Amino acid sequence: MAAARAEFDSADARAEVSGRVVAGAESLVLQAAGGQAKQQPEGTRTTTAASQVRRPTIAREVLDFLRLRGSATQAEIIQHAEETRPDIMRSSLRRQLGRMVSENILTLTDGVYAKASAPSDGGS
Repeated sequence: MAAARAEFDSADARAEVSGRVVAGAESLVLQAAGGQAKQQPEGTRTTTAASQVRRPTIAREVLDFLRLRGSATQAEIIQHAEETRPDIMRSSLRRQLGRMVSENILTLTDGVYAKASAPSDGGS
């Protein structure tokens, strides 16, 4: 499970970097083509497919948030999502949290979510 999670993290990071490279390349091409590229406000969508960088999944957003905090209540996770990703609906976030608990990616104890620890290899 830990190896799969590490592989997922690695693939996710590579995908994010690739998306940034594509967006940067598109900007350079547009500028070279006559300076017709206009700076758009952060978070604005453009119409070209190459410029639509894939956003992290809800699960990735939650895991990244918990990696920084260690643990958080559902209200804290929702507040963070509303501030950073207003496109995520509360119902989708709650559903994803439930899935992550049922798949042992997260633990839920007394209303507090945390990343599940990797299973230990040793016995007692």
